[in-house]
Amino acid sequence: MRARLGNKYVLLGAQLIVLVAVLVSYNGGRWRFPAYRVDLDVYRLGSAALLHGQALYGTLPPTGDGQSLLFTYPPFAAIVLAPLALLPYWAACLALTLLTLGLLAVVLVTVLRALGLRSDWRRVGVLLLAAEVLEPVLRTLYAGQIDLLLLALVVLDVLVDTPRWPRGLLIGLAAAVKLTPAVFLLYFLLRRDGRAAVTAVVTFLAATALGFLLAGADSVRYWTGALWDTGRVGEPTYAGDQSLLGLLARAGVPPEARTAWWLPLVAVVLVLTAWGVRRALAAGETTVALGLNAVGGLLVSPISWTHHWVWAVVVLLGWAELARRTRRRGVAVLAGAGAVLFVA
Repeated sequence: MRARLGNKYVLLGAQLIVLVAVLVSYNGGRWRFPAYRVDLDVYRLGSAALLHGQALYGTLPPTGDGQSLLFTYPPFAAIVLAPLALLPYWAACLALTLLTLGLLAVVLVTVLRALGLRSDWRRVGVLLLAAEVLEPVLRTLYAGQIDLLLLALVVLDVLVDTPRWPRGLLIGLAAAVKLTPAVFLLYFLLRRDGRAAVTAVVTFLAATALGFLLAGADSVRYWTGALWDTGRVGEPTYAGDQSLLGLLARAGVPPEARTAWWLPLVAVVLVLTAWGVRRALAAGETTVALGLNAVGGLLVSPISWTHHWVWAVVVLLGWAELARRTRRRGVAVLAGAGAVLFVA
């Protein structure tokens, strides 16, 4: 009994150390509390602009590190993130960090149960520490991103056996906050769950309509202009863009020729993704199917920053358990190589 309590306190202590390390960083030649999170800063600036009746997609005030950045999500996201703008920066930073770590634990518990594995505090605690050394998770924490919030919404919507909400609701909300989760409609369609797909679409439309109701001018500007301005989200030549388009850009393909190369690659990846998801679903491997859907979506997205790849948590757990159960060496090699690739 004492040994169990001792192990529990060791894990709790390790988590507290991680929390402190995340909250405190060496930045600009000095230690800083709370650590500066540029994306959190942009969320706050965008939501503050919305709350004060200013243009959400215009020029925002400079960030804390002096950058001039733009709000790139739909107006509904600014509405959802508005509480962060109402809190002092240190409180918003603490709240987002705790929420992110808490949702990561929820994701781990949900995935473990979907895989038929125990989800006791010891296993979840160890996996939580392990997940925090993955580069996408660390990047999400240090940038103050909401990727783990979106991940949790999708994982809960898909992997919970008997949800208390209409399946598809959470993916619809996630897509209304940031469009990319809409790619998981493919999962529902291949699963032949038309009701969940319709629920996701209706929820997305309802949330978007709320954005028009509360921020009409900004909604018109976003859906008719800002959404299609790819320059607002960054250049694909940046090493942090781990998408097919980013690969082409860094390979030296000139901008005017990229689309001609990119579209066939997107078609191939989508076909392979659909094939893989369908096979995984037929074999009853729902977690693997979800992970394949995520990887396909990240590859075909015009921009997939490294922090978008928090789906590595789900992918690695799914493939590791598949390797353990089937004893397939190739699957084990893939899982191991993926873990090495994503470790910061």
